[in-house]
Amino acid sequence: MERLLGKRSEATPVRLSEEGVGLRLLSVVDFYRSHGLDPRLIGSTGRYAALRQNPPDTRTQEGGRDFDFVLLTARTHRRERGFRDLLTEAKTHSSPIHLDLLQQVSQGIILERGHSYIRYRDISLEVDQRVFESRTGHIFGVDVPTFDPNTLYHLQALFAGSRREDIPKLVEFRQQLMKLEEILPENLFSPFHEMAALRRTHYPNDLLFNEFTAFYRAHIPKDFRRRVNPVAKKIKQAIFER
Repeated sequence: MERLLGKRSEATPVRLSEEGVGLRLLSVVDFYRSHGLDPRLIGSTGRYAALRQNPPDTRTQEGGRDFDFVLLTARTHRRERGFRDLLTEAKTHSSPIHLDLLQQVSQGIILERGHSYIRYRDISLEVDQRVFESRTGHIFGVDVPTFDPNTLYHLQALFAGSRREDIPKLVEFRQQLMKLEEILPENLFSPFHEMAALRRTHYPNDLLFNEFTAFYRAHIPKDFRRRVNPVAKKIKQAIFER
């Protein structure tokens, strides 16, 4: 998934209580809503929230776990500069927990005129409106907006499933979904499978780029990545945001 990343603080992290993490999450949700946006928690923390569980380790309280949001909004707010400005300001509400906006997913969900679509570059497919309905998750003692667990699974598989690091997480989450009774049926997600096939046919180089990105993140030292990331982002924009 393409993230809009801010630099993590190099200072000694402040350890938060679970209540402190929850209060900061609510502050971020309220901030986005005050701007007329519809935030949804996704990624690993979104999955825990949908299952109404807390992560089993303490990385969150120590600022080591990302909170990934998507913003559902009108097309006029979908420009990258707007996302960057919102992310910078939202970080003042979330510190010291680490906050990300998943831009590619936000731009890949289109809600307009009573219809819902998934989009990748110039490919758009309509989906059942129930797929993107808001669901209330629960994590760190607070209720947060997210999606149906099956929607979270398919969003992760469609937009980030090619990263090797995500595959074990997806398999584990899929196994958990099979034990749930009140989730959306699989037949509603056939457009996601169709989109994945169209991406492979129309944009095979994108998948190769994702593979390179996964290798780059796994094997290149973080300090070096920080120095070259500005150039890498420009290359990515030239390829994926034409």
